Amino acid sequence: MNPKEAMVLVLIGRGIPLMCDDKLLQATSTDNINTLYRKYDELTHYKLDEFGHVKAIYIRFGSDHRSISFIPDNICQLKHLEELHIINNSIETIPASIGKLSSLKYLDLSWNYVESLPESIGSLVSLEELTLDYNNLQKIPESIGLLKSLKLLNLYKNEIKIIPETIGTLPSLEELILSGNEINSLPNSIGNLKSLKRLSINPSNIKDFPESISTLKNLEHLTLYSNKLEFIPDWVENLTSLKALGMGGKIKEIPDLIGKLTSLEVLGFMGNKIKVINDCIGNLNSLKKLNLSNNLIEVILDSISRLSSLRTLYLANNKIKVIPDSIAKLNSLRMLYLNNNYIEKIPDSLNELTSLSLYLKNNKIEVIPKFIKSRLRI
Repeated sequence: MNPKEAMVLVLIGRGIPLMCDDKLLQATSTDNINTLYRKYDELTHYKLDEFGHVKAIYIRFGSDHRSISFIPDNICQLKHLEELHIINNSIETIPASIGKLSSLKYLDLSWNYVESLPESIGSLVSLEELTLDYNNLQKIPESIGLLKSLKLLNLYKNEIKIIPETIGTLPSLEELILSGNEINSLPNSIGNLKSLKRLSINPSNIKDFPESISTLKNLEHLTLYSNKLEFIPDWVENLTSLKALGMGGKIKEIPDLIGKLTSLEVLGFMGNKIKVINDCIGNLNSLKKLNLSNNLIEVILDSISRLSSLRTLYLANNKIKVIPDSIAKLNSLRMLYLNNNYIEKIPDSLNELTSLSLYLKNNKIEVIPKFIKSRLRI
């Protein structure tokens, strides 16, 4: 192999065939880049620079062979490396030498045991995606704010409680995934993330989310769940670009301002204490999915029938007794979830929705009409 030739190196663990799955094959099949597969033996013995111009490294192990517990220094010497994927291993620490990978664009250390990030992580000036979901991280270093090229920061399922103020100095950040942590508060600087399109925090211990979120004009997907959240803040109405909104905790009512978010395609308030569906919901003409499961709703209002684009409606685990005839006006509806309610009768009007799949397990229905039997789902 030409020592100057760009290549992808795939190191595969014991017990795994010397081949890659379709997903990995797609990821490594790049024009003008050769892919070299090697059985993993002892990573520290590899002279990686002899393999050529290494652009990407994938290290894979089966569930019974989580053999790598550290990132060897010889990887951190690869000045041309753009991708490093070490997934489903036993890594606990990331060496400070990781900061030498100035060409690195993608770093994925998902499903490890990483407890902390070195300050040198801020030296990865070319980094565009940092994925650390399913680890044991407890904090984020201040130097995270130096990653000016970062577009994706995925910290799902860690043990993080505090987000540093420097998070607001990431001008290119488009996706920030903080769900599955123990976050107590968000810094006001989060409002500086003008490129942000997706923000996800579920669950958390946050009572008051910063109002500065309202300045994120490019935000399209917002998920905010907290066991202390009692109401939907007024500033939500300023997020006019939202296509998906999910909020939950102890919310008791849906405010009128929700009806102003006319770009919404997905809306979820599941797991709250909502008793009434606000008429304003009927203004959301672009809505395709509405999830109000696990609340205290007793009545389905006719205003829902105005949702001409609605395809999926979740109302499971409420206190609903009657399915109104107006539901039959939802010509686009394909799935209706009404499990675990108090419904006694299926209206004949549902016969008009010939493509509907209906979920009605655990209700009080004694007679099931013939027309609906083929559409019932357990």
